Amino acid sequence: MYRQRNKILFTGLNPYACLVQGQLIHYPLIEIQPVNFFVEINKYDGIVFTSKQAVNVFCKRYAITKRQKIISIGPQTSCSLEEYGYKVACEAGIPDSDVLAELIKKLKLKKILYPCSNLSDNKIHKLCTLEKKIIYKTIAKKQEWLDLGLYSGIVFTSPSTVLAFLNIYKTIPKHLALYVYGKHTAKKLVDEGYGKNIIHSFVSNILYNKI
Repeated sequence: MYRQRNKILFTGLNPYACLVQGQLIHYPLIEIQPVNFFVEINKYDGIVFTSKQAVNVFCKRYAITKRQKIISIGPQTSCSLEEYGYKVACEAGIPDSDVLAELIKKLKLKKILYPCSNLSDNKIHKLCTLEKKIIYKTIAKKQEWLDLGLYSGIVFTSPSTVLAFLNIYKTIPKHLALYVYGKHTAKKLVDEGYGKNIIHSFVSNILYNKI
């Protein structure tokens, strides 16, 4: 018999700003592995960041010049850039890659650099003025097997956390409430047959809508 408690697994990298109520247990299913990369930084008039991980990896290696517009997907990413002393020129109104892609189109920049993960897949990549540069790998993290009957929910922060979870457990028990960051993560759960388990969808750490 399941012994459900108000304990919720957080499968992403940063649980500290999560708004899900309950006893949050950090159970990261992914980790970041920086790769060796080189960019001719001066040929770009814009740089777009879609995660604090990208900010940290990139800014530890390169300095952004004042003439380059810095574009951010949302408050958490912007905060990370400010910690490195950079001022964000443009931030998406909603922390969503589709929204950010539309914003970038309006800026009419000639050459934009997009430092990202090897798993990055969104509409930003389709912009003709953009050049992607893989600066880190997102890989599955080995974790101990848990008795999921002791938990009442799971927070998934990206499609990669969904895949990593299913790789370990093969299925998501029906008693678990699912909380997701972003529509792409929600879509992955729907595609895997778990759409009915989704309780809330968040954009970044902001409650966006109920599915």
